[in-house]
Amino acid sequence: MRCLGQPAKNKSPRVQCQRKRFFYHIPIPHMKKRPNLAEVAAAAGSTRSKTTPPEPAQKSTEPPRARTRSARTKQIAGHFPEEVAWQLRELAVERRATVQALLGEALNDLFQKHGKPEIATGPDHQK
Repeated sequence: MRCLGQPAKNKSPRVQCQRKRFFYHIPIPHMKKRPNLAEVAAAAGSTRSKTTPPEPAQKSTEPPRARTRSARTKQIAGHFPEEVAWQLRELAVERRATVQALLGEALNDLFQKHGKPEIATGPDHQK
């Protein structure tokens, strides 16, 4: 296998081989390996006091709880222009309501328009 090329100045030396077209990195002799941090620390001696690791806590037999909201709710989302989000927040402030309550009201209006029961209720929304 014949290799071509000389290392460029200020760059890592590499040689391209004709047959396989791979780049092989050649170690530079003047560069030394970094010292192993664990070996350096062991040689210097530790200044920390030796402590035993804490025992793991007992595992609970209780089922995991939902992090937020009840388990019977699902998030409904959509992508809209930024102005829509700002206008919705502004309306929520003006009406002293939450964005979720306004969205519940809008969903109930949509359901009513299409002859469906108004079921979008929640802790923040009153019918």
